[in-house]
Amino acid sequence: MNPLHQLLQLQRTDEEIQAKKQRLREVLLAQKGNETLEQVRRRRQGSEETFRDAQSRQKALEFELAQLDDKRGRSSDRLYSGKVKNPKELADLQQEIESLGRRRSELEDELLDVMMESEVAQQEDEEARAALQEVEAGWEEKRVVLSAEQDELATRVNALLAKRQKQADALEPKLLAAYESTRSKRGGVAMAPVQSGMCQACGVRVSSNKVSAAQNGDLRRCGSCDRILVIL
Repeated sequence: MNPLHQLLQLQRTDEEIQAKKQRLREVLLAQKGNETLEQVRRRRQGSEETFRDAQSRQKALEFELAQLDDKRGRSSDRLYSGKVKNPKELADLQQEIESLGRRRSELEDELLDVMMESEVAQQEDEEARAALQEVEAGWEEKRVVLSAEQDELATRVNALLAKRQKQADALEPKLLAAYESTRSKRGGVAMAPVQSGMCQACGVRVSSNKVSAAQNGDLRRCGSCDRILVIL
């Protein structure tokens, strides 16, 4: 086989290796994080905290209201028990009961507001939980697919690397060195196929002498892009 065609095959292998490695990096990166999932998780965390805070405030108000009712009931029982005879003490008890009544009315208003907040927060938390479950289920399906692709890519890359080694071993060292040097300088593309006398890498016409030499397997370079010419 024309040694330049062997170089072209090596380049095609290198291009596939590069493409597979790039995709493998993308797959690995995709498995590390999912912005949509993180956003939904943050939403659920926030809704859960808001609902929990509303419930806590509701319980605190209900407890305070229960204590107030107990105290008000005891004061009322004492007022009407007939055991208190002192007018000033009776007046104080009446004033205390009225004050407790006003405070009870305030607590009821506060409790009503908090109960409404809690209801809204609960609805939001349920919606956020449902959204999180849906996104997590979708992400798990995607993660399984990505994991399978990762295994396939890794297997393919290993096979290509072994293939490349065999291709490189079959080449003359000087020719391989020229290929590697050109590849490193030309963005990973060392070979320039020639069709109808035109360099397919840069579009410049190639002299007939270079075309003839390349057809015979001699190393010639494009005068424009300096890549190694190979006749298809």
